[in-house]
Amino acid sequence: IQIHKNLSKFTYDFKKATKEKVTNRDNAVKGVGIMEFSGMENSHINFSTMGDLRLSGSYLFLKSVNKYNGTRADLELLLVFLNNSGEYLYMFIPAKVNETKSSSSRFFDQIFPVLEDRDDMSSSYANEITVTNVNINDLIPRDSFLYYNAVFAPETGCDTKVNMIFYNKMSNISSSSYNAIKAILGTFSDNQMSSDATNGYLNLSNYEKMHTINWRLMYLNVKGTKDGPGRKSTEVLPLTCTPILDEEDKPIEGTRLDWIKQGFDGLSGDFKNFLFVAILIIVVVGLIVTAHEFAFKYIGKLIGNEKTLTRSKVE
Repeated sequence: IQIHKNLSKFTYDFKKATKEKVTNRDNAVKGVGIMEFSGMENSHINFSTMGDLRLSGSYLFLKSVNKYNGTRADLELLLVFLNNSGEYLYMFIPAKVNETKSSSSRFFDQIFPVLEDRDDMSSSYANEITVTNVNINDLIPRDSFLYYNAVFAPETGCDTKVNMIFYNKMSNISSSSYNAIKAILGTFSDNQMSSDATNGYLNLSNYEKMHTINWRLMYLNVKGTKDGPGRKSTEVLPLTCTPILDEEDKPIEGTRLDWIKQGFDGLSGDFKNFLFVAILIIVVVGLIVTAHEFAFKYIGKLIGNEKTLTRSKVE
């Protein structure tokens, strides 16, 4: 695994949610749910090569879709982020059932135990609740992470690559919260999958082929999100001057111009307008100064002499 920081720097500071909605993803697939948060506008989310992001959605998997140390985690949370250019960042956070009190266990305890029961597992489920102290800041592990660029076949198909962040450190979920969401969604099992399934989550090919990791394209960010929420990291990161290439010798994050464009796309509209006005003023002032210099230094020589131009006294 390559140790690399600049291409995978992630900073965040979420606003508290006011409402939380949980639905099942697909009646045909057990253990897959969707979480929708309301009231988190103006949250700060930034990825170094993608600019500012917004939370597009989040998924719950019981058991996890990915395997950690060869086994599926009790629960896996997928946060889906999107930038202004339509590019995605997927963040996978695994969790295990235990009674250790932590910020992540408190997060789940405020949601899952108070959801309505699901009476019919064959019917769609949706339940929205009002929350007062739910913040995704409590879910982001303060740890190193792995960065990868690949497809996530169940959602994006086999042709669309997305940036991905994986945490190996397990977050915590209490048994009461886990059992509550398990009663609503069921659990995802390998026994549901087959090689000819038409559902993306149930087709073995999406896991055996598409989920085989190319370690040459996996990067470890040791610093990761250890600083916790905030707009800036306490560590100064080195600039990366050489694009990192994939197996086809193409930059995995585009050319240097792409990096600049992605950073510019992440700026707010108001700041872009200010920047354009500032550049315009500088250009106009530059033209005026140039014209003034040209008029008095060169044109003046055609109608007078140096003494006239400099107002020198006649000797």
